[in-house]
Amino acid sequence: MQSRQHRVRTDATTRQDRTETTADVAREQIPLLPTDLTTPHAKLVYVYLWMMRRAEVTDIARATHLPQIRLYPVLDSLTRQGYVERNGSTFVVLGA
Repeated sequence: MQSRQHRVRTDATTRQDRTETTADVAREQIPLLPTDLTTPHAKLVYVYLWMMRRAEVTDIARATHLPQIRLYPVLDSLTRQGYVERNGSTFVVLGA
């Protein structure tokens, strides 16, 4: 029978291993953020679009918890900077 202290230590180690695995996967999949993205909203929207590859404004708003009215200036900026392309109501991340 394991002691409570041993079980706690084992559980903590398991959580740590799981966290490291998740971090390793994230490092492999998400590129460095472009340095000219200076606002938190721009960074958030860029990472979301990079992960999804394409999304409509309603999907971005739902996922990021940002109102659509705040997304349009961010998406316009990302489009002007060449990170995103608009295709009708869908925004597609470029270079992913």
